[in-house]
Amino acid sequence: MKRAIYLLVIAVVLIFSDWLSRSRWAAVRDSDTTAGSALMLTVNPQRSGGNGPGVAFQFRLANQGKHSIYYPLCGTTDVPVGQVFYRAPHSTGWTVLSQNLQKCQDENLAWIEMPPGGWVEGKFLDPGVPHGEHAFALQIRTRPEITPTSILSDPYRIPQ
Repeated sequence: MKRAIYLLVIAVVLIFSDWLSRSRWAAVRDSDTTAGSALMLTVNPQRSGGNGPGVAFQFRLANQGKHSIYYPLCGTTDVPVGQVFYRAPHSTGWTVLSQNLQKCQDENLAWIEMPPGGWVEGKFLDPGVPHGEHAFALQIRTRPEITPTSILSDPYRIPQ
């Protein structure tokens, strides 16, 4: 009898611990703010068309995941708002070069849903200096009510 109760208690503990671990991992997976490798942000330089400062780039944000994401638009534009970053040689930290996101007032910022398989393209101007690695970042949300996080493009160098 003691052995049967002991085995029953062990079985209940194992079943409960398995259920608890599955629930915990489901919550972590659902709260993942970057959506892992399901998002892709690519950046390509555009042909030089003017004599102004900086270099024009085109970006594309693609949602290859199974869940919707949200990205910011400022005012009545149809292009996501992002930021340009710079990293000095032999450094691991990024420094903001353009403050496009901060220029948009909070009341003008709208979060647009991008369904799975969706994508959006846009253009931005990189100041071009200082020399070193540059990157473009967009803020995203996996749900409208959570704090946004940034997705950073692969580093690129300004064409000379």
